[in-house]
Amino acid sequence: MAYSNPAQAAISPLSFTVNLNEAVNVNTSSGTPRITLNVGGQTRYATYASGTGTAALTFTYTPTIGDIDLDGIQITPAEIDLNSGTIADLNGNAMNPVTFTAPNTSNIKVNYPTLSMDFTYDSDGRYTLNGTAYDTFTAFLSAAGGTYTRASTATYYDSSGIIQTAASGAARFNYDPTTHSAKGLLIEESRTNIVRSSENFGGTGWGLFRITKTNNAATAPNNASTATYLVRNSTTQSAYIQNVLASGSTGMYAASIFVKAGTVGGRLGLRLQGTYPDRGEAVFNIQTGTIVGTNNGGNWTGTTAEIISLPNGWYQLKLITTAAVSNLAFLVLGPSDSTRTVASWEATSTVLSDCYVWGAQVESGSSVTSYIPTTTATVNRPVDTLTIPTGSWFSGTEGTLFTNAFIGTKTASATLLQIDNGSENNAHKIRANTSNALENVTLDGAVAQSSITSVSTLSQNTTYKMAYGYSLNNFAASASGNINTDSSGTLPSGLTTLRVGSNSTGEQPSSTIKEIRFYPLRAANAQLQLLTQ
Repeated sequence: MAYSNPAQAAISPLSFTVNLNEAVNVNTSSGTPRITLNVGGQTRYATYASGTGTAALTFTYTPTIGDIDLDGIQITPAEIDLNSGTIADLNGNAMNPVTFTAPNTSNIKVNYPTLSMDFTYDSDGRYTLNGTAYDTFTAFLSAAGGTYTRASTATYYDSSGIIQTAASGAARFNYDPTTHSAKGLLIEESRTNIVRSSENFGGTGWGLFRITKTNNAATAPNNASTATYLVRNSTTQSAYIQNVLASGSTGMYAASIFVKAGTVGGRLGLRLQGTYPDRGEAVFNIQTGTIVGTNNGGNWTGTTAEIISLPNGWYQLKLITTAAVSNLAFLVLGPSDSTRTVASWEATSTVLSDCYVWGAQVESGSSVTSYIPTTTATVNRPVDTLTIPTGSWFSGTEGTLFTNAFIGTKTASATLLQIDNGSENNAHKIRANTSNALENVTLDGAVAQSSITSVSTLSQNTTYKMAYGYSLNNFAASASGNINTDSSGTLPSGLTTLRVGSNSTGEQPSSTIKEIRFYPLRAANAQLQLLTQ
């Protein structure tokens, strides 16, 4: 029997039957015999339950909330601990020791955190608190006294890859728009879309040059009939649309737009531009879903591109570039023919090419975040915050934090999981630091007691499993199956709050959280490694 689902509550006892070579009588008037178990480095017992008068004795063990053993519990030693009880043959001869051949228990696995949130599991028992399961996030937060906030609406992908809008303060459970697999709870930093009229390509900020547009011409990625159809109307001059951005300065920017191929052509250029020739640009083939190439123009650097496949023939084009000298000025989009390269995508074409567009966005940062609709002004999407007060599920003397998260962009230090007392002076945290390393830190009285690097070079837009165990002078951290330790350090006291995707001052990456667990014990190093494999 194996228990490996941390969202399972009310775990039934595990039964072990010891078969002896003769019938025995068990006397429990002074104590109850038991079998000693090693559960992830913790000593537990299976106690005698039944079988007196026979040769088959049954012992039971009910997993303790907080137990973790992912490679199988062990029975050691392979003998019955009388524990002040007695076992005698039917003639009254006492038997001690009572030994047996231990069975293979490698498949008996226990994973029983006191706090568990699985944001990609099914609807049955996704969240647990001290062994009680809750089927909805709302019910779990109510039971735990937690809060989830965001002071605006925000978008996400549903399980069909369609863009949906969550109400202000409503959690977003995001899906991969291409594979439709569940990605988890979307936690994002504050971002502002500085493109005005993000869905109205003739509205504020936009200029069209040798382009004819038709509004509401097709179904957009949000399943509304609001996509715009663009056709270049010149075969002797370059054709494009551009948005004079509402703000901008030197730094890294992320541009994105949703496009769909028309009937002619197939290549489309996307550019962020300052004072020409300073620019970052890319050409995409929106019939094959590929990137033709990228280019840094003038003094701009670091241009990269990505294309994401969406349902119904749509793609999201992404362009990341660094405005190193000139202020950011334009988002430029140019439908072209099937032969254009990066160097010539805005040049004269003899083909009256076409495409559909929707949802333009430019934001300050090193990655594209969820789509932020705008009309005549820029729009800010505030941060997502998730906090849970510590309670009976928490242990200050020893514990293990675990998270499985997709780490998006970060601008400085970015905390994925933290338990603190309302300040940064006393805390346990899993974070990405300013050196782009993944580290696990304990602070007591503003002094770092432990600082363990589990990933020396963090890859953004990557999923990591991370675990951090702590007790006095005994710390360990694991990511992707590795292990690093620290044998010296005190522990903070009075910790009151678990923060997800942020610290107490708001440092946060844009991330998608798949799982969070807390165990009220310092899990063995082997268990930390198994958690993160």
